[in-house]
Amino acid sequence: MGAPEDPIYARLRHLLGTLTTEYRTGCLNVAAVGGFDQLMQRFVRELRADAAGDHPAQPHLARMAELFGDYAQVDVATRGRRLRETKRRLDDLLPPAPERTAPPEPPLDPLPEPPPPAH
Repeated sequence: MGAPEDPIYARLRHLLGTLTTEYRTGCLNVAAVGGFDQLMQRFVRELRADAAGDHPAQPHLARMAELFGDYAQVDVATRGRRLRETKRRLDDLLPPAPERTAPPEPPLDPLPEPPPPAH
C-alpha cells in the first residue's frame, strides 16, 4: 500500500461528488443544504487556511474563492462555466486517485450546457 494521500488533495477529491451533483441538477445552487455557494465558500476558506502557503493547491483555491464568491448572484450559464472551470482545475491539480473499491466519479467534462430553468 502506498503513502497516505495529502489531506488537502483528499478533501478536494471529496468535493468532486458535490460539484457533480450541482452541475447535474442544473446549477441551481441546491446541491447542499443552505446553498452550494455557501458550502463552497466555507470549504475554500477552510482549505486555504489549512494548506501551507506554498502548497500547489493555493492558486487553485484562490481562483475558486473568486468563482464562488458571487455564485448565487450569477445566471445559470455562468454557474455552469464556473463549475466546469473548477472541475478542470481539480483534474489538473489532483494526482491520480489512490485505488479504491467504489467506481470512479463520472466525468464532468465535456458535457453540454445545463438546461435553462423552467418557467
